[in-house]
Amino acid sequence: MSSITLKLVLDLLKCSPKIDTQSDRIKLQKEIYLIQRCGIDLGYQYRWHIFGPYSKELTSTYYDLDACLRAGEMDYTWYSLKPSNGMDNAIKRFNELSSVPEKINSCIVDAPYKDKSIAWIEFLSSVDYLLHNKPNNTKEEDVKEYLRNKKGNLVINFDEVYKFTVDLLKSKKLLLN
Repeated sequence: MSSITLKLVLDLLKCSPKIDTQSDRIKLQKEIYLIQRCGIDLGYQYRWHIFGPYSKELTSTYYDLDACLRAGEMDYTWYSLKPSNGMDNAIKRFNELSSVPEKINSCIVDAPYKDKSIAWIEFLSSVDYLLHNKPNNTKEEDVKEYLRNKKGNLVINFDEVYKFTVDLLKSKKLLLN
């Protein structure tokens, strides 16, 4: 049933279930991470990984979904998600976050993925994950420097993009002021 739920949520978000390439899988991981942070709890637990937040359970689910779709199974068509205000608000926040903001579009590097949207969603979700999950005794400045070393290749003008990203996450109430 979890692969059906994943398919229904991806359809709601207008996101592809395609996992043919590493870029596809990275994007899907970050999309589900972000929609959970926006308010639709699918139960996936995340940990830090080289590409940012990563869920082993989600990986298993999306490979199951991929196998079902390739086999032509259509079980997911028997189900639907009951919309709610909370779900609509979460989707709206997700859409506002996941699109590369015009203000920093020129600062996002497309080289690692040949797609700025994947670089942006990896950078955004990494900033969110590390700031949201940092131990109490860790300073934000230390997190920022860690991100500069690990994700600085995804952006030009790291300080500007980092500040913009933190402010954006705060404005969407994902991070506390």
